[in-house]
Amino acid sequence: MTATDCPARRGQPWTAEDYALLFDALARGLDDDDVADFCDRTVTGVRTRARWLLDDAYASGAALGALRRMATAPDFVWEDFVREAHERHGLPLWGAAADEVLVAGWSAVRPPTMAALTARWGVDERDIARRCIRLRLAEHVGEVVDRFGAAAGGELEVLARLARSAVPIGVLTVTDGAGAVVHQSLHPSLRAALAALPGLRFTEEVEPVAWAAALRAVGEGHTRVLRTGVWGEWPEDLAASADPSGPAQPVRRGWRRLLGRE
Repeated sequence: MTATDCPARRGQPWTAEDYALLFDALARGLDDDDVADFCDRTVTGVRTRARWLLDDAYASGAALGALRRMATAPDFVWEDFVREAHERHGLPLWGAAADEVLVAGWSAVRPPTMAALTARWGVDERDIARRCIRLRLAEHVGEVVDRFGAAAGGELEVLARLARSAVPIGVLTVTDGAGAVVHQSLHPSLRAALAALPGLRFTEEVEPVAWAAALRAVGEGHTRVLRTGVWGEWPEDLAASADPSGPAQPVRRGWRRLLGRE
């Protein structure tokens, strides 16, 4: 696999718009490879999602076929089917409409309360916080709570206090075509991690395919900011990412907890 083979939506959360593409492709009777191309994801990705939607009742290879048969039924409503699957798994279903509400609320003179947002979509406070961070409205939960509030004494309020006092670092990870990590380093900031990308060198035996630069802090169970891309295609703002704060530090065992590897 080369950098140009990596689908843009690979590894990204599934939204309502992604599901619309999936069931449109299935209703057209496209084969697995064409469904994956239509959704801008890998074949493994769409098969795995099909199995998830069907509660692992089928093997990955057969699950997509089962969904295809469902999608071609005249009375099938994929929106209801997907919503019910997300409810069973306890996972919120985000889409463009909900994102627009969050973006508008964030910039409003009088933003909505966290209680109003959680009641609107039937999700918990951490779901709202994670979505705000993914939309880059905030860098950490502290900023989300500052904007929308949180239940007094609740988990999100405690996490917000920790986030405000935590010192974040940049984590740069490069993977090959099989998904194996071929490089990982720590940097004083996300900008520094991004600036290090063009200078990385690998032996002829290693073929980097994708990169991810994350901003994380000790004690937080999520990534504050995540930038991803294919190898050789750097962020447009890379020129402004140079950071003289210091060189990268190799990952040592003491950072395993931070990186979610313990």
